[in-house]
Amino acid sequence: MAAGESGGMAAARCAGRIGVVASVAVNLALLAMYIRRRYFGGGRSDKDIVPSKGKPPVTSESVVNLDQ
Repeated sequence: MAAGESGGMAAARCAGRIGVVASVAVNLALLAMYIRRRYFGGGRSDKDIVPSKGKPPVTSESVVNLDQ
C-alpha cells in the first residue's frame, strides 16, 4: 500500500502528523506555564490581587433581562 501512494499523499499525511505533534507540544507547554503560575506563584505578589466583590444575591424579586 505504501509503495502505491503518490508523493503528494505521503507528504500530506506527514504534514498532518507534524501538525498533530506540534499542537500537542504547544498545549503541553501552555499547560506547564499555567500550572507554574497557578500553583507556584509565577512572580505575582499578593498586593496585585484584588478581592472579588461577588454577585448580588438572588431574590424572589430578581429579574432576568433577555433583551440583548
